[in-house]
Amino acid sequence: MCGTASWWAKLALVCMFLAVLLQIGGVASANWMIYKSAEAGIELDVGLWRQKNCTSGTCQSSSVNDAYETEEFNAVRGLETVVLCLTIILSVLLIIYLCAEGARVLNFVVFLIVVCFITGLASLVGTFLWVTTVPSPFVASYSMGLTVLACLLILLAGTLLIPDALNAEDAYPSSRSVSPTGPSYPDRRTVITPISHRHGGYYRDSGFRF
Repeated sequence: MCGTASWWAKLALVCMFLAVLLQIGGVASANWMIYKSAEAGIELDVGLWRQKNCTSGTCQSSSVNDAYETEEFNAVRGLETVVLCLTIILSVLLIIYLCAEGARVLNFVVFLIVVCFITGLASLVGTFLWVTTVPSPFVASYSMGLTVLACLLILLAGTLLIPDALNAEDAYPSSRSVSPTGPSYPDRRTVITPISHRHGGYYRDSGFRF
């Protein structure tokens, strides 16, 4: 059944799979903000859930220090986690959309497009909030960049589904058209009936009319 789906929808699924991988990498890695001091030989990498402290080449991983867990920090953590969950759900729904021909209706594809754009917008809000609240002397690092790429792919997936929405059937396609004047019946003004005759049975117009 997937073979009959449009190439636009198949490309959208590929984009969503890549977005899931990038979002997982961004959320799980400990490089949302970093601080390096070459003179002191110190490097501190902080992620949404873990941080890594390196001193003179010796590194130690631990949970994020409470000092970094501000309201903005927790807001970004929540947004990016929700985005990750939504990308996984969207991937599953796209598989259903591609493989189940009955799911390729207007309401469903519009729902997918809307959720894609909402998910991308949530990721953009998280990115903007992070960039504007990174404390000094830290700088934003590549983990945030992974989620930005994931966001772009999510938005691209939603855009690729637009041709399907333009060509999709209504959510409740009418396979049986009903005449505005009511159901049609065969013309029974003249009924042909078999009758008996002394020379054998035959058919004739009985003249019975309504």
